[in-house]
Amino acid sequence: MKTSRLLLIAVIFLTMPICRLFAQNINESYVINNNNDTIKCEIKVLFFGSVKYKPLSASNNKYILASPSAIKEYHIAGNANSFVAIALADEGKIGYISILEKGRINLYQKITSNENGYSQISSIFTRWYVSKDYAPLQKLKSTTVYNGGAQDDQTITKKSKEYFLELIADDGPLFEKFRAETDFSYSKLQYYVHQYNLDKLN
Repeated sequence: MKTSRLLLIAVIFLTMPICRLFAQNINESYVINNNNDTIKCEIKVLFFGSVKYKPLSASNNKYILASPSAIKEYHIAGNANSFVAIALADEGKIGYISILEKGRINLYQKITSNENGYSQISSIFTRWYVSKDYAPLQKLKSTTVYNGGAQDDQTITKKSKEYFLELIADDGPLFEKFRAETDFSYSKLQYYVHQYNLDKLN
């Protein structure tokens, strides 16, 4: 069981794309509480996915469990992305999810796993969500990595493409480029989110 969980944690941190619109120092671990206070700390990821942190200013050696009711974001030193507390409609609860791009459109990633009867990971399920102006998240794409390889057929559903076109409709050139696009791999989708956010900064 422990080996399985460690493998999932490794996959999460090694396969996440780089978030290029990131305000904090990626070389520091920190949490942000619901009062918007940034607390530099040490962070531990437990085998079952929970996170504990210990403020650098703490006088004791006690770690605190990160809860969405108190901590809205955390970042682990050396990781390109942070994790934010947010509600997922398909899960019916608030949990932590990796944010890959920040701007007018936010891009999020959620990774979960399935185990076989021998407590080994048999598949890893990746879902990408988007949200414009902090509206509720909408799923954009999902893929599954099985034992033996990854599956990314560079496609998205017609519904997802139409929804994304609606999100970028106020950026005419990018809208036309995406409408003619045939490559919908994760890296290409992140490019469009990133480019849209850059265009809106100008």
